Amino acid sequence: MTEQLLLLFQVLFLVLLYLFLWRILRNTNLDLASAGKSIKELEGTKKILDEALLIVIASHSLTPGSTILATGTISIGRAEEN
Repeated sequence: MTEQLLLLFQVLFLVLLYLFLWRILRNTNLDLASAGKSIKELEGTKKILDEALLIVIASHSLTPGSTILATGTISIGRAEEN
């Protein structure tokens, strides 16, 4: 009786493991598909994103609350040219 119960638990564990892996793969596939759709939607809005309005929240050299109109290419980072 205990051997049958142990076998049942092993089979149940494997079924649950396969269901878990299947859900992970399915969700990953859905996320990748939706990301591809989002990228295609953003490609159509490139012309709208030619200008950006930056609002200063905190700065040592700029007044907080001031706005800066940014046009052209914007580069953000720690490099000297940014």
